[in-house]
Amino acid sequence: MDNIDHYWRSPESHKIILLPGALQARHGAGQTGVVRRLQEENCELRIRLGSLIRLLIERGVFSADDYAGMVRDTKAKIATPGSRE
Repeated sequence: MDNIDHYWRSPESHKIILLPGALQARHGAGQTGVVRRLQEENCELRIRLGSLIRLLIERGVFSADDYAGMVRDTKAKIATPGSRE
């Protein structure tokens, strides 16, 4: 597993997996189709983004460490109230 794979395995992704059951219990079966479509789009975006990041790293545009640092710094800015730009 590389650095990029690590970011995809966040606790939020596990919550998304549990979401359809929770929505079905609250709003009925009609909402599960929408949630399923969003999950499929999310998966497609993750594949495309991961592929793009790997390509940029392979081409030497930036290193995996640079990318990991940028993600870490961005998460810290978002988590700090009043620091969004």
